[in-house]
Amino acid sequence: MEPKKSLFRTNMIFFAIVAISFIIVKAYARGASPRFFDELIGQLLGFIFLSSLIAGITRLLSRKKPQRASYAFRITLGFLLFGQVSQMQKQRQKTQNELEMVKVQQKKTEFKNAAVTMEDPDEVRSAYNEYADAGQGALQRISQRSTGPEKQFYAIMGDWAKDSQKVAQEWMLSVQAVQSPRILDYSLLKHDGEFEHQRKIVKDYLDKTRAYQEYVANMIPNVEKKLEKLGKGNGYSERAWREKKQEYSGKSKNIGALTEAHVRYGMNLIDMLKLLESDAAAWSYENDEFLYTTDEFLKRYSEKMEAIQKGEAEVNALAGKLRTAQ
Repeated sequence: MEPKKSLFRTNMIFFAIVAISFIIVKAYARGASPRFFDELIGQLLGFIFLSSLIAGITRLLSRKKPQRASYAFRITLGFLLFGQVSQMQKQRQKTQNELEMVKVQQKKTEFKNAAVTMEDPDEVRSAYNEYADAGQGALQRISQRSTGPEKQFYAIMGDWAKDSQKVAQEWMLSVQAVQSPRILDYSLLKHDGEFEHQRKIVKDYLDKTRAYQEYVANMIPNVEKKLEKLGKGNGYSERAWREKKQEYSGKSKNIGALTEAHVRYGMNLIDMLKLLESDAAAWSYENDEFLYTTDEFLKRYSEKMEAIQKGEAEVNALAGKLRTAQ
């Protein structure tokens, strides 16, 4: 009887170690709550029942050899503990990832509100940077917590988000520059070098707009090219990208329409600067009033100003549509 008592005592000690380990891990992963204790009791009872069942079957198959049954009991407990810990770790990681994306969504909402309510471009750009930084940080942390294909997927998406922020930031700065009160300030235009200075600002705006337009147009193919490095048949990246692709597809169309409107607006500004410079003798600006010398000049000036105003209205409308759609 002594060997049996010794085996029983050893098994109970082993179970106690497993139970304590499980309680610590579960408390760390979930936190203590009434539901926590209910689940804990049920799971520990399940551990005992399943391990005892396996041990009993092993004993019968081994012609009632208690030592083999004891080994089966301990091994089963070990596998159960490992399985539960692994499952809790995955659940904890999933919860952390979801919280990360909730924070990103909050920053996105703040950026959208800023774009609608704030008049200061610096504040809008600051809100965008906070949103973009939050997204990059979340992707980086999720990648660090992940393994295998999931880790690689989020690392690629994090690098892409960083590149996107850089291109978008350069474009936003050029938009801010062209919206400066200095552009088409008639009181300044006839100063030495002013036409060239303003033309340079508008051309930079056009270049940055076209660069951003091209980047967005090639956004999906470029990301897919990077994801090809993970290999075909990568189930996780294919599922995750399928969801993102649908989101980016609609967004890229809206941004494409917006940037095209910006290009037209910029070209109209260039045309206006060209007219005002080539016919500088036909107009003047005195006492905060724009004066002209011929009706022919006024006609051409009015046509170009109307095009600029329509372009500005189109840009604002499309920007509002994009903010609503995001």
